[in-house]
Amino acid sequence: MTISKRALVYLFMTLAALASVVPFIWMLVTSLKTQAESIQIPLTLLPENPSLQAYGKIMREIPFADFLYQLAAGHLLHRDAANGDRHHGRVWLLPPCTFVAVTRCFLVCISILMVPGQAFLIPQFLVVQKMGLVNSITGLVLPGIFSIYATFLLRQFFLAVPKEMEEAALIDGYQLLRHLLAHSCCR
Repeated sequence: MTISKRALVYLFMTLAALASVVPFIWMLVTSLKTQAESIQIPLTLLPENPSLQAYGKIMREIPFADFLYQLAAGHLLHRDAANGDRHHGRVWLLPPCTFVAVTRCFLVCISILMVPGQAFLIPQFLVVQKMGLVNSITGLVLPGIFSIYATFLLRQFFLAVPKEMEEAALIDGYQLLRHLLAHSCCR
């Protein structure tokens, strides 16, 4: 690549980067202006009297701390409690079962992964609304508890565990729950 072509590529990439960053910079600068300054024509690039009043107003009028709490608690509950070991019970039975019905059921579950998650957003909201859980942490966490993707990953993991290891665990006297926990901790 010649120097002139490389310069054109760098120029184009710089312009593209500026085009994507400028709106964010404009929002930040406008947030420091007063309301009168932000709507005046002609537009000014920098505020005459920078002020953080808009941020104070947002903190007073919007329950930002509640939003932050719901976000953090919802994320932690979904990640830790919901995605913990809840899939092990139903997944542990899938690998040994070779029934046609189980295979077909699993194929239906896997086919759901082909549908974009946005298609389930409104139906999930309607279910949460009918349950009366809107604006609660339970309503935030509950739709994410049931994950076909996690079930699929755990099924693949259990299929990779050698039969000899399962037989050795049974010979050693492992009960069902302990056998299940040994599976999840063996690697």
